[in-house]
Amino acid sequence: MTLTGQNHTRLYLGPFTRTGGPLSHYGVGELGTTFEVIAGDLSGDGAAERVYPFSVDGDSGGQILYYRHTATGYKLSELVNADGFAGSVADINGDGYGDLALGDPSDPNTDKPGGHKGGQITVWYGGPNGPAPTQQPTVVHQDSTGVPGSGETDDAFGSALSAGDINGDGFADVVVGAWARTSARRRKRAR
Repeated sequence: MTLTGQNHTRLYLGPFTRTGGPLSHYGVGELGTTFEVIAGDLSGDGAAERVYPFSVDGDSGGQILYYRHTATGYKLSELVNADGFAGSVADINGDGYGDLALGDPSDPNTDKPGGHKGGQITVWYGGPNGPAPTQQPTVVHQDSTGVPGSGETDDAFGSALSAGDINGDGFADVVVGAWARTSARRRKRAR
C-alpha cells in the first residue's frame, strides 16, 4: 500500500491483518509532493510498478513518474510526454502486460497547448521494461469513433478511470468518468 500526502509518500509492506499494522514501511523521499498513486504490473514480472502523477507549474496536464522493479532494486523513470492525474493499470491489449490508462480532464489552454477539448485519456502500453517513454500512446476522447457525445469545454472527461475485463473477452475495458459533462450542458442551455 502506498500513502501519499501533501509533503510525503510512504510505502507500507504487508502482510496486513485486521488487528495489526503493516509488516514494515518506509518513506519514498525523492518524490516530493503528490496526492495520487497508481499501482499495477506494467512489466509482467509479478511486481507492481508504482505510478505517480504530479502537478507541475506551467503544465496543467502534470508530470508522470513511475518506479520499476529491476534486479538491483527500483528505478525511477519518467513518461516524458504523458499527462494525467487519474489512472488505472490493466491488460487493455491482451498481450500479458499491464497497460497504463491516464485521464487528463483539462482542456487545452495557454499552459497546455495539447490535449482535447473536454478532456481525454491516453493508454501507455506495458512491456518487459514497463511502458516505453518513446511510444506513441493511444488517445481517446469524446470525439473518438465509438465514444458517445462530443467534447465540449469543461466536460472533465478522464477525471476518473477504472479498468478491468467487464465482458470476459480477455481484454481490459476502461470506464471513464466525465463528471461535469451534464453540468456543462445545463450551463450552456441556461445561457
